[in-house]
Amino acid sequence: MRESFGAKSFEYRLQIGLERSLKKYGYADRISEKTEFKKHSLWLQELVADPEREEYLNVIENYLRKKSDFLSVDELIDALNSYDTGAIKTITGFFEEFNLPAPRHCDTSGYYSAVLAQLKKIDPSIVGIIIYWDEFTTVFSIAGKNDDANLLGLIQSWAEKASSNIYLFLISHQSPEALRGKHKVLDDSLAKITDRFVVADIRMDKITTY
Repeated sequence: MRESFGAKSFEYRLQIGLERSLKKYGYADRISEKTEFKKHSLWLQELVADPEREEYLNVIENYLRKKSDFLSVDELIDALNSYDTGAIKTITGFFEEFNLPAPRHCDTSGYYSAVLAQLKKIDPSIVGIIIYWDEFTTVFSIAGKNDDANLLGLIQSWAEKASSNIYLFLISHQSPEALRGKHKVLDDSLAKITDRFVVADIRMDKITTY
């Protein structure tokens, strides 16, 4: 995990994880709500396929050559389909520079809610979504090192999704409580995480590998 990991990267990971699960279990093509990556990819594909918008396409191609590591729109589409966060930053940067409306997409929390609502219609036996995130210790550590209260605030907000049957299950070698005192700026945020999550302390025997 890169040091640049922050609130937005956290949301991207959640989007990617859910879409991969939908593909794995055969639901992806039956869900109309898409990730931010997919919506931008589809928008670009429609642009490429429309001969009347060739001039618009040329503007994007020029932008890519001047201000990105991507040499063409096709390359950018491939990167978006591979969940490249650099591709997302590039295409959103284009919309911002030219003050153009980007493809509509809901935030990550809204994406999960919309997907769950559609899954329930497809299969009434589905009642919720559980997100398992292993090795979460690193996320806490990076948030502390960078004094990233926004990331911790986002984690807190996901705890509240439990009321909508969307559960975030974090596996960390250190609890938020154990990290308090190491990063003074974030003590309050870490305390709120402890208050909003059910914390289970699982002690394991030491395992030696050869």
